[in-house]
Amino acid sequence: FLYVLVDEYQDTNSLQAQFTDILAAKHRNIMAVGDDFQCIYTWRGAQIENIMEFPSRWPGCRIVKLERNYRSVPSVLDVANVVMADAESQFEKTLRPVRAADGAKPVLYNVYDGRAQANEILSGIGRMRQLGYRLSDMAVLYRSHYQSIDVQMTLARMRIPFRITSGVGVFEQIHVKDTLSYLRLILSPRDELSFHRLVCLLPGVGEKGAVKMWEKLGRQFDASRREDREALFSLVGAKAKPVCAPLLKCFDAAYDHLEEDAIGEIVEDFCDLFYEAHLNREWTETDASDRLEDIKELAAQIAGGEGANGRERLGNFLADVALLTNLDAKRNNAVEDKVTLSTIHQAKGLEFPYVFIAGLSEGIMPNKRSVRERKHKAMEEERRLMYV
Repeated sequence: FLYVLVDEYQDTNSLQAQFTDILAAKHRNIMAVGDDFQCIYTWRGAQIENIMEFPSRWPGCRIVKLERNYRSVPSVLDVANVVMADAESQFEKTLRPVRAADGAKPVLYNVYDGRAQANEILSGIGRMRQLGYRLSDMAVLYRSHYQSIDVQMTLARMRIPFRITSGVGVFEQIHVKDTLSYLRLILSPRDELSFHRLVCLLPGVGEKGAVKMWEKLGRQFDASRREDREALFSLVGAKAKPVCAPLLKCFDAAYDHLEEDAIGEIVEDFCDLFYEAHLNREWTETDASDRLEDIKELAAQIAGGEGANGRERLGNFLADVALLTNLDAKRNNAVEDKVTLSTIHQAKGLEFPYVFIAGLSEGIMPNKRSVRERKHKAMEEERRLMYV
């Protein structure tokens, strides 16, 4: 090839960089367009070294900096420039706005927890609608998908339509459905669907086996009764017994936790004794960890809900879930005017007149793995994510 042009060069992986170098080797006419500040996909193979080392790989390389920004207002660029000022490895540049200094400055809200944050976002959406903005003019962005649970539930309760571009709705996720089946069965011994879903998590148990167990148990499973727990244990095969035992232990303790109004401990037992091991068998370490975060967020939602005691609070939550699940099913209808919920990764390149960034707190963004391990590369990527 006489000329080679590579766009979004900061997102190339090792193989792609080698490949384009080979294509351009003969005529040595290669142009790489990219921004080292926007390299946020190393978790899926992108290597920032490709763009940083490009001048040394191609002696005589000319660098052209495109520092005029046509998209953002000056107050947004001021924050972006400060965020990257201390990045250790960079092509130094300062974004200069073309747009006039109109619009509000970015505002930082300090809130107590995820529920308070969701309520603040709801208030902001209300204020913007009064000023004439459409719901589709607004986006809620977050570092990780689990952070959207509070927001999804709050918007759904207030009948504010939203679209999720960063994954499925909270109650459509496999691990959330599994956890809810466990919680439903605690309160509803005759919930056949929840029973089937839960026992199918046991090794060697399929749909037909679950149906047979249900029939042999008399079409109910009252986990508060030792007799029912022992009967279920006797019905599962040898392969499932080592996994079934800790699940039954969760049920045994759950009713005491209900009486003590300790709903968080019900979910904690379920994860610690049974479900975390299941996740680790089925998913990668990172996926399993992210799914556990979702479940913890779910537990916080239940614990902070309305009700005079633990049993009532759990019952009210499950009733809400039934309502919200119906709304999830209608989410893909033709209504255009919806708030967008998205991870920052998914939203890269898009723009909205009004944006909320949730969870700007150490341990969330930057995420706790980067903070805990103090890995230089990981922390630098968190910095770039904030810039984007």
